[in-house]
Amino acid sequence: AAVMVAFLMYSFVAGIPVDPQRRLIFNVLVAFSVAASGAFLGGDAVAKGSIPFFGKSPLTFTVTSGIAIFLIVLAAMSHAS
Repeated sequence: AAVMVAFLMYSFVAGIPVDPQRRLIFNVLVAFSVAASGAFLGGDAVAKGSIPFFGKSPLTFTVTSGIAIFLIVLAAMSHAS
């Protein structure tokens, strides 16, 4: 995610134009960056059971917030372009 954000920042600073053929790839990169940032900042992580030394402890992590953000941003960017 950090490499992707750095790439997008470089492309904006350098003024690299986005061709119509590459618009979908650009939209996916932006949507993934926003989703990764949103999941990192406000993601849900659920752990069940005791975690003494991570031995036989069931861990469950949810990723629904990041996937939802990705789909919403990708749909919005695809519709806008």
